[in-house]
Amino acid sequence: MSSIATLGDSIEDYEVYEFLGKGGFAEVYRARSRLNGLQVAIKMVDRSQEKTCPDLKRRVQQEVKIHSRLKHPSVLELYNYFENKRYVYLVLEFCAGGTLQGYLDARDGTLSEPEARHLLHQIVDGLLYLHSHAIMHRDLSPANLLLTSDLHVKIGDFGLATRLSHPAERHTTLCGTPNYISPEVAARGPHGLEADVWGVGVLLHLVLTGKPPGVSGLPGSSGSKCLSQDAVALLAGLLQRDPRRRLPLSEMLRQPFFLRGSAKPLRPLSSVVAPQKPFNTCRLRPVRLRARHSILSIQPGGQACVEFVRNGVVTEVCIVSADGRQVASFRPRGPGQPPGDSPPPLPPSVRWLPWNGLNEKLRGRYASLSRFVGLVRQKTPKVVLYTPQAACMLTESKDFEASFYEGGKIAQTADEVRVTDVLGQTVTYSATECPSGEHWDLFCESKRYCQALEAAIESAPAPGFDPFPAVFGRKPREAQSTMLPSSNMYSRRQDTSRFQSMQVNSFS
Repeated sequence: MSSIATLGDSIEDYEVYEFLGKGGFAEVYRARSRLNGLQVAIKMVDRSQEKTCPDLKRRVQQEVKIHSRLKHPSVLELYNYFENKRYVYLVLEFCAGGTLQGYLDARDGTLSEPEARHLLHQIVDGLLYLHSHAIMHRDLSPANLLLTSDLHVKIGDFGLATRLSHPAERHTTLCGTPNYISPEVAARGPHGLEADVWGVGVLLHLVLTGKPPGVSGLPGSSGSKCLSQDAVALLAGLLQRDPRRRLPLSEMLRQPFFLRGSAKPLRPLSSVVAPQKPFNTCRLRPVRLRARHSILSIQPGGQACVEFVRNGVVTEVCIVSADGRQVASFRPRGPGQPPGDSPPPLPPSVRWLPWNGLNEKLRGRYASLSRFVGLVRQKTPKVVLYTPQAACMLTESKDFEASFYEGGKIAQTADEVRVTDVLGQTVTYSATECPSGEHWDLFCESKRYCQALEAAIESAPAPGFDPFPAVFGRKPREAQSTMLPSSNMYSRRQDTSRFQSMQVNSFS
C-alpha cells in the first residue's frame, strides 16, 4: 500500500473523476493520485455547511480522529486527509464493487443463506475489531458497507461513530439510518455497543428477506417463513428489544447459523446482471405479479413485461419477446393509465431492439426480467413423478423436489439442498454437501429417474406437440391429501409466493 506522502496532501495532487455518492454534508468522487497512480475515493465535506450546522467541524474532526487509526481487512481504510478554504478532504480506499445497497438492488434485494453467512462473517469480524477498540459505529446500513472488486465487504462511513471511554459507557444521542436504529436509540435512551448488534440483525433480515424486520414482521412470522431455523434463531437473538438480552457480538460466530451451514462468496454482478444468452419463456404459463413500484408479467403470447407504476398509474413499459431476442420500451400516452389486467397496448410506432445491443438502462431491465423468468421456471413442473413414497417434481430450471407422503420434503437447487423433517424443521446444505438417510436415498433415486425420463422424451422424434409437463405414476390412495407444493402451477393462477421478496429497484 502506498504511503500518505506519495499519495498527495492537496486536491491538486489528484485527478478527480465521476461522482460516486452523497451524504448529508459531503460528496464522494472516484479519483487517482497524480503522484503514484493509486485509485482512491475522495470524500469532500463542504465547509460552507458549517453555517447551518455549527457542530459540523467537530463531527468531521471526530470522524477523522477515529477512522485514521483503524486498520483491518473488513474496515475501509482512510489514507489521508487535508483541507482548504472550501472543503475538508478525506482520501479513502476505493471499493470498485460499490455499496452493498447497490449490489442488493442489482440482485433484487436478497441473498441466499450461504451468501449471507459469508457476508455477515466479514462484517462481524470488522465489528469485533471496532468494539475491541471501544468504537461504536451506529450506522451499519447497506449504504455504508462497501464492496471491493472481489466482493469483500468493508465497513465505511464513520461520520456517526463514537469512541467510548470504556465498553460499558452509554450515549443518548439519536442518530443513524431509519429502519436500522435500535429501540433504545430510537427512544433516546442510553445505548452502547449493543446498538451495533441490533444493526447486524436488521442487516441480516434485510439481505435474507428483502425487507427490514419492521416491514416484514418479527423472525418466525409469515414474513420469515422461508428462512432456515438457524437463521430465525440468530435473528431472534440479534433483534431482542432489550439490549441486555441481545446476543453478544462475541458469541455470534459460534451460533448454529455459522457453524452448521456452508458459506458462499457473493456472485460477481457480471454473472448476476448480464445474461450470457437470451432467455425464453417456453412452456411458462401466464403470470402477473405486482411488486412495490412495478408489475412483472408473462403474457399469454409468452412476452415478458415490466410496467412501472408511479402515483397509481403506469408511466413506462418494457417488453421482451418470448424468445428473449427483441426488446421494446415505451411510455403510455398522456400522463399514464391505471394498472389493469394486462399491460398498456404496444404503440404501432414502437421500435424493437436486439437483446445484445441495448443501452445500460435497458440492459438492467432485461437482466431483471431474465431473473424474473428464472424464478417462474423454478416453480414450473417439467416432469412429475408419483412414487410409492413421495410426489416428485423436476422443474424447468432443473431444480428437483420430493414431498414425502408421511411428511417432510427435500428440495435441491443449483446452490443448496433444503431438508425439512416431519415437524417442519429445515436444515440447509450447500450444493457440495451430501445429506444422509433413507429419504435422501429415495430422493436421489427419484431424481435420476426423472432426469432419465426427461432425456428420453427430449430425444424421441417430435410428436407435433409439446409433451411437457409430463406426469408419471399415480399417487397412492392413502396419500391423496398430499399435494405437490407447486402443483397449482397447472392452473392459470400461479403461486407467486416465491416472488414476493423480489424487488425491482434496479428498474428505476
